[in-house]
Amino acid sequence: MATGDYGVTKLKFPSGKVSRQYDGMMATCQLDWVQPIAAVITRHVAYGPDSVTLQITHSNDSNIMLVHVTSHVRNMNPMRAEMVWWGGECDGQKGFTCTMTLSAATNVNGKDVTCRVTNTANNRHSAKASIVRINGQLTATPDQPTHNCSELNYIPETGVVPCVCTADFLGYPVGRLVWLLGNITIATGDYGVTKLKFPSGKVSRQHDGMMAACQLNWVQPMTAVMTRNVAYGPDNMTLLVTQYRDASSNLLIHVTSHVTGMKPINANMVQWGGECQGQQGFTCTLTSRSAAEVDGKTVTCKLTNAANNGHSADASVLIKISGQQGYKELGALHSETKSEPFNWTAVGVGIALSIVVIVLVVVMIVLYRRGSLCGSPEQKQPKTPADEDPHLYTSLNLSGVANSRVNGVQQGVTRPPAVSRGDDRVYENIAMEGERGHM
Repeated sequence: MATGDYGVTKLKFPSGKVSRQYDGMMATCQLDWVQPIAAVITRHVAYGPDSVTLQITHSNDSNIMLVHVTSHVRNMNPMRAEMVWWGGECDGQKGFTCTMTLSAATNVNGKDVTCRVTNTANNRHSAKASIVRINGQLTATPDQPTHNCSELNYIPETGVVPCVCTADFLGYPVGRLVWLLGNITIATGDYGVTKLKFPSGKVSRQHDGMMAACQLNWVQPMTAVMTRNVAYGPDNMTLLVTQYRDASSNLLIHVTSHVTGMKPINANMVQWGGECQGQQGFTCTLTSRSAAEVDGKTVTCKLTNAANNGHSADASVLIKISGQQGYKELGALHSETKSEPFNWTAVGVGIALSIVVIVLVVVMIVLYRRGSLCGSPEQKQPKTPADEDPHLYTSLNLSGVANSRVNGVQQGVTRPPAVSRGDDRVYENIAMEGERGHM
């Protein structure tokens, strides 16, 4: 808390370094040497009082009314009866409670009771309260209501709302604590109740933007505002998978989470699992050189709304590198060199068309060889050279017989294949060769 320079023989205790949170901790003065030497001061911290409220109770006995005014001190240490000073109608009384005896004839208009509590151990820090009698009625101002949700930014739609409205003193006449949502009262405490919990199940997303407040209904209502925001959802989550090739031919898979019906929402609420384990944000990315590395893998995603008491939604998807319906093909993203989409569907269609073309070509060839391609039943067969010149056929026939006899076996006559009329010169040459062979 404080350190003296070398050679300093006196060191003052520092001001503003101690608060009530240190109560019970040992305060010491220590000389740091080879072996530290310490002198203990105390373990106690004097603080407060923060406030004083007065509570009135009374009873009637014939024409006599006994009025008891009790002081309630908040957050004070130490607290002793001799620290309380009464004034006004209770002037000179001692202790935490003063008592007034009033007759029916007593004129109480304009008279008051005051109480001051001074903490002599905390440099005479003090707090004061007073009661004013108005029109013969003894009244006391209540405490300002407070709540413990000053740091709550959202009221959860689901589960318990951890907020309590408090007023230690409800005034005189006694006030009542209520919770308000806009102008609607959603909870009311009984007379004498000083703490009122926020009701569960009373808030929905339709109330988002309406002011929630803790209020003490008294002569003049006293209000403590909470927040206008309602946390709700998530209602549903879906995962959208996109796949493409980048400029380096890497296969990139993007899995994007889409959430409906949720407030608040931010990327820190998303938790990925499966192949996307450990990734952050609304989109996870898988990078692979081949489809086999990611095909059939599972990706899970869960989104938790901490502001809505941890309400969550989750989804999972099985990666299929097959171009099936539901997979959107994209061009290369975030790349200076634009690449064509990796479209498996187009590849499949191209292969199918190639097969169809090959089948058609084969059919055309078969039909052509059979002589039926683009032909008619009435079309005549072309004449052979033998039909034009019987002698040519005889010469060819004889030549065939001569060849057979040389081999020692009679094989019969072999008819040459038909040749179109335009090739008559070919047959003439063959006939002449045959005649020379028999000469």
